[in-house]
Amino acid sequence: MARYRTLKHGDPIPPGEPWRVTTIDGYVLLRWKVGPGEYVECREHRLVAGLPVGKVVHHRNGDPADNRPENLEVLDSSEHSSRHAAVQPRTLNGFGFGTFRGTAQAP
Repeated sequence: MARYRTLKHGDPIPPGEPWRVTTIDGYVLLRWKVGPGEYVECREHRLVAGLPVGKVVHHRNGDPADNRPENLEVLDSSEHSSRHAAVQPRTLNGFGFGTFRGTAQAP
């Protein structure tokens, strides 16, 4: 059975080119194979923003696949929530995380 862990602040970035997976909610997930059945994952926008601890990375233009540094803003969770509450209703499960569309690109 495959094991996955999330890349955290201070972890070394695994060698090699990651797979790029687009989640059903449009975010780009990077996935590195680091051993037999072992993978390290990270949402691309968090990596581009420096893996901030205890903060949320916000897409200024609302496009979760646009991970250019100038489109990203690091916010605390309350500021992030208030920005989204002002512009869009919540999704059915509250955030829309975790389901894959199956558009993986191998390195």
